[in-house]
Amino acid sequence: MMRALDGSLEHWRSPHWDLYLRDDAGRVHRWGYRGGRCGNVNPIRDEDYVALRPGESRDDVPGPWAGYLRGATVPVPGRYTVWVVYRFCGPTGQRADLVEGVFASDALS
Repeated sequence: MMRALDGSLEHWRSPHWDLYLRDDAGRVHRWGYRGGRCGNVNPIRDEDYVALRPGESRDDVPGPWAGYLRGATVPVPGRYTVWVVYRFCGPTGQRADLVEGVFASDALS
């Protein structure tokens, strides 16, 4: 898999990383980055590729471009269920050993 790249959270380039939450009323929200950024994207580097085997976990997978997902907050108190979705659906000049598809994390309540 690939770490979140510059532009992944904005869906400017693959892979896409999304943080979702469901509130008590059943509404689902996608967390979006709010802030300024330029229109350029950085090149893909060797360290952007991460091997993650079935059942394995790592705490460094989001990488520097999605670090603010760790600090995402919900401004309204309540009970929420959250999960992360990783989507890689096509080559963008990377290695051929990347698995294509959509993968969701286990939900946390």
